[in-house]
Amino acid sequence: MANKTPLVMNGGFPQQLQSGDSLSAPSFTISSMIEMDSGTLTTAATTANQVLDLSPIATIRTAKYIVQVTSGTAYYSTEIMLSHNGTVAYISDSNSIGSNLLLAGFTCDISGGNLRLLTTPLNAVTVYKFFATKIVL
Repeated sequence: MANKTPLVMNGGFPQQLQSGDSLSAPSFTISSMIEMDSGTLTTAATTANQVLDLSPIATIRTAKYIVQVTSGTAYYSTEIMLSHNGTVAYISDSNSIGSNLLLAGFTCDISGGNLRLLTTPLNAVTVYKFFATKIVL
């Protein structure tokens, strides 16, 4: 699964930011409705259905991802939307662009109470970076 560490922001930033400053936070919640998340995954094999990200179905119904996939000099980026009804997971992959749109396949499922975004890379060493916006139930 991708590397990430949550940071919850209730009512403001955890520090005072000045113009030009940046805030590094792989995951945070905006109010009680939106969760934003980011992560990376580097694969070492072409094993099917590797976990790129997961969200508890008890709190997240819908997620939208922007995913960048790189392997060697080939790359592509895509938008992925996930949703579920508590039993069945749904996926839509659109707006793909890059030098090789076959670098990775994506699917989703529900396992262990989590909505999972899964990937199968074309090449063993593939680097994924993602940004997600998730809507809280």
